[in-house]
Amino acid sequence: MRFYLPIKLHVLHFLRQYGPLRILLMLCVGVLICFIPSIGTPMLYQGWAIVTIVLPVVLAPLVMAVLLFDAFMSRVLMSDAAQKERKRHQLIIITDSVLSAIVLSAWLPYFLSLG
Repeated sequence: MRFYLPIKLHVLHFLRQYGPLRILLMLCVGVLICFIPSIGTPMLYQGWAIVTIVLPVVLAPLVMAVLLFDAFMSRVLMSDAAQKERKRHQLIIITDSVLSAIVLSAWLPYFLSLG
């Protein structure tokens, strides 16, 4: 039983440090990367194709904007925080920046093919 205790504590620390909304945002990034349509896929506006084709195309720029806004707000909050909170906000800024770069690099070929 002792073997699992540090893993549980690490997961709880991760959940507390980022918070539920940021973790949900990270999960959204993962789902959006899984649902990138192939280049040249026609847009279908009926049935389940909306969920797998249209919805990710619409949500990708929105999630990117939310990631950048979260990094910006963490920077604003970091200016008035104590040292422990500064480290937390720095970690959030780095995480949001890396996730933004991942979303951009994954979706850029698709959006460039539209034009």
